[in-house]
Amino acid sequence: MEIMDAPSQYLIFRECLLKGYEKVSPLPLTHIQQIEMFMAAQGLTFLQWVFTAKNPEVRQQKMKWVTEIIKRIEDFISG
Repeated sequence: MEIMDAPSQYLIFRECLLKGYEKVSPLPLTHIQQIEMFMAAQGLTFLQWVFTAKNPEVRQQKMKWVTEIIKRIEDFISG
């Protein structure tokens, strides 16, 4: 399963990623913040792709993720 298959489970995926990484090496706080920035940028890129998709079937199929991605971006912006 990928994050995009279950966007509402993002925080669980994120926590698993961070815990797994910590077993190998400490992760500086700045890197965690950069992960959030990267995920917000990835979300914006995904939204742009969905809203400009030439294939209406693709656009319709991916719309199920839009609300959760917008919420995640808003959460990142509001800190």
